Amino acid sequence: YARDYSDIEVSVESLPARRLLVLGASATSYEEGRPPDVVAARDEAIEKLGAFLKRSKVDAAGFPMFAITSREVYTISFDVMVPVPADANIRVPDDMQLVELPAAKAVVARHVGNRMLSNVTHEKARAYMFIQKLEADGRHLEEFISDPSTTSELDFETNVIQY
Repeated sequence: YARDYSDIEVSVESLPARRLLVLGASATSYEEGRPPDVVAARDEAIEKLGAFLKRSKVDAAGFPMFAITSREVYTISFDVMVPVPADANIRVPDDMQLVELPAAKAVVARHVGNRMLSNVTHEKARAYMFIQKLEADGRHLEEFISDPSTTSELDFETNVIQY
């Protein structure tokens, strides 16, 4: 059957270079039929990054980003990233790293609602790329448009980005 993508906005955008503070995290569940609580683990990682930036007296340069790095039977691993000013002098602890995300053109699809259902938005972005004959380099992430600490999961907005 054909899936209805009509409510998902997709566009090609030129994204600026960004400097990101990155923390790897994971969520695990050993209960059959119960998926790992990625939202709780994500929020914990965002809180840890925010606390580090506050101690370092550095303001975030945007909302957090999220990228799943691996999926296994009981565990989902991911990176949580927070944009920081390019000129910020930050001494990064061992469990975090600074990464330069170069400027690039990317397909951006807006997702509204439960983040755990964003697979449909990822599908729409890939379908758009196929129709437009665009090739991806395999990188993708989700950039939060809403503040995850103050927005309900049902009203949460993200940009799904395919490079």
